[in-house]
Amino acid sequence: FYDYQSKYLDIYDERKKDDSGVESILDQIDFELELTVRDIINFDYIILLIAGLKNIKSDTVRNKKTEEILRIFDQDVQLRKKKDLIKKFIEENLPKIGKSDDVEKAFSEFWKSERSRVLREVAETESIPVEKMENLIGDYVYSQKTPKDQEIADLLPQQPKILEFGSVVSKIKNAIKNIVDVFEW
Repeated sequence: FYDYQSKYLDIYDERKKDDSGVESILDQIDFELELTVRDIINFDYIILLIAGLKNIKSDTVRNKKTEEILRIFDQDVQLRKKKDLIKKFIEENLPKIGKSDDVEKAFSEFWKSERSRVLREVAETESIPVEKMENLIGDYVYSQKTPKDQEIADLLPQQPKILEFGSVVSKIKNAIKNIVDVFEW
């Protein structure tokens, strides 16, 4: 079941990203992602699984458990976007942590650091002050409403030309959604 579910979600992601304008037979498929949801996986559960890796002495067993944890992320649309960061934390930061008790603190610091880095990159790329971008994302998370085009355009130091307005705003809106999808639990 999970192998098929993973493939199904891969196709869904592919279709969602594809903006080439070419019609595909896959456009006729109604993706019912709710049907693939099995368990609720939250921050605490992930921390518990990752902390469990600290207590495993055998590299073989630890690698197998790591793959099992990462496989969980393939099963859920929201978690798929977090998978690369979880993997990075496990590979780069987990070996540096002393006790399994410190995993939650280290993970929280890592998550905040990565979020700040990505936010800074997007803000610099689009010439938007980081604080304004942070406020807009905070409003989006709180209200669960996508920012309006004009709200995004108001962040820019210079209003885009009429012909560029849609693509510039859309690019920033997608970056905001991506930050929220990846970093919010």
